[in-house]
Amino acid sequence: MDLLRVIPYFYLFLGSTFGQLLTKRGIINSNEGIGQHFNLSHQQKNPVFHLTNENVLYVGGQEILYIFDFKTTEALQIEHKSEDVNSKNGANHITIVEELEGKILVCGTNGNNPTCWNLDNRTLEKRSDLNDGFSPHLPNANFNILITGNDAYSTVVRQTSNGNTKKPRFHKSYKSKPLLYTGDNLMRNPQFVKSLVVESKSRDQDKILLFFIEDSGLSRTTEKRLSMVAQMCKHEIGPDDTNNYNVFSTALKSRLVCGYPAKNQYFPYLQDIFMLKRKEGDLIYGLFKNAWNRTAVCSYSVLNIEQTFNNSTLFQSKTTGLNIRPGTCLESGKRTPIDTFTEVANNPEITDWVMPSGGSALNQSLVFYTNVVVNKVTAVDNETYRVLFLATDDGYVDKMVEINGKLILVHQMSPLQQPERIRYLELDPTQRLLYVGTTREVARLPVDNCTGYYRSCESCLKAQDPYCGWANGSCQSILKHERLTIPFLQNITHGDASGCPSEPVSLPVSDIRFNLAIQPEHESTNVDNGTSRHSIGWLLWIALLTVTIM
Repeated sequence: MDLLRVIPYFYLFLGSTFGQLLTKRGIINSNEGIGQHFNLSHQQKNPVFHLTNENVLYVGGQEILYIFDFKTTEALQIEHKSEDVNSKNGANHITIVEELEGKILVCGTNGNNPTCWNLDNRTLEKRSDLNDGFSPHLPNANFNILITGNDAYSTVVRQTSNGNTKKPRFHKSYKSKPLLYTGDNLMRNPQFVKSLVVESKSRDQDKILLFFIEDSGLSRTTEKRLSMVAQMCKHEIGPDDTNNYNVFSTALKSRLVCGYPAKNQYFPYLQDIFMLKRKEGDLIYGLFKNAWNRTAVCSYSVLNIEQTFNNSTLFQSKTTGLNIRPGTCLESGKRTPIDTFTEVANNPEITDWVMPSGGSALNQSLVFYTNVVVNKVTAVDNETYRVLFLATDDGYVDKMVEINGKLILVHQMSPLQQPERIRYLELDPTQRLLYVGTTREVARLPVDNCTGYYRSCESCLKAQDPYCGWANGSCQSILKHERLTIPFLQNITHGDASGCPSEPVSLPVSDIRFNLAIQPEHESTNVDNGTSRHSIGWLLWIALLTVTIM
């Protein structure tokens, strides 16, 4: 039986409490910040997270499901042990929490017997129609689940009847037929990162992008492992081959390049992916690292990815004259000809690589980032800016703005009470809220909090934060006011504060110190000039300290 009990350990912190939390790091001195925070009752080694449209965050752990409602500040937990109480194969580790067919779907290892349940009125009801394609047998297994509409795709490695594991595949695991899967030659020892759907004007042209890292086996680079992206037609029905009717016939792959090709400097290991939807064309942002745990961010046009797959030849393929080009999405009901499928199955890698927009990375950093999300905001100058939020392995979130193909650090946020590696980062762009999760706690904070820039017009404008502008004697969120009635000062591109009022502004010395100490612990390098804000911050600290002593 499932046990449900209310947890009294949630709490809300406002005003100065949140401001003090931020200033522990010495990055921002915020006296009017606002955020919400929940603790997990026990540390979870492999937590999984899911955010609903109703501001409810689900966290799955070992034999427990947490439910945190940020609207009502209610926190619940459902204990759910392995169905076989005498099982020698371990506990029930929840491995996914998703929404499927309008209900919350919870899947777990269930003592080495993967099982799924629907959450109905705070009770878990077993789903007998879902197989082990939704959850691995072990909680720390690498896998990816993609739910689109009422269909589900999975990379969970399946087992044979005698317990042996099959080769890793991307397969359709639920709902509409046919339930296709990728061929054995597509991936070499893959580590899955993320999968997503790219929608087109014509339904037949919808595609799935699968991002993963695999062994380098074609001697095209000295790297042993490479980041790859595979593309396949979402609504294809398979090849015209009776022996392979249920195999994806359009699945091709390419190397996903991030770095500085002109300098032969690459970041081969993909960490995270985020797709930003735009009217003028969707963008994909990738977070990468190298062998020394330096990280870099690259962006890719979805249109450019599609064109790369459409125009490239198949690597090592010598076949010509095919009537249907490999990777072509055919009209509904048509199967890929067997000769085209044979070439795709034997040579799934294309010759051309997917290159980053602008030809190089947006930035590189000594900071080890773990997650990335991106938002867009229209500033006072009516220009739309892209703002990136990057989570660190020690519990902080860096806000950066993309300007002229480079990333500029705006400020660093400290959302956690017990800073540690951030495992989960989610953005609600409509309500402008950022959700953060670790093994111990979850938090929510606004992305347009401008109180960290003090009561100085100069510091407000020089921050180059697209969410913030100077109006009525303070730095305020431009999204919370009517710009037609309140004139805002902003200068995002250059951080020029020459338009500020000439009257001097009196600030406490402590505030000035925090404002100057941009980055006392973290370093973010601009690859153009190599200037470190870390170094600049400490120099300013020393200079100010000298003046104070004198």
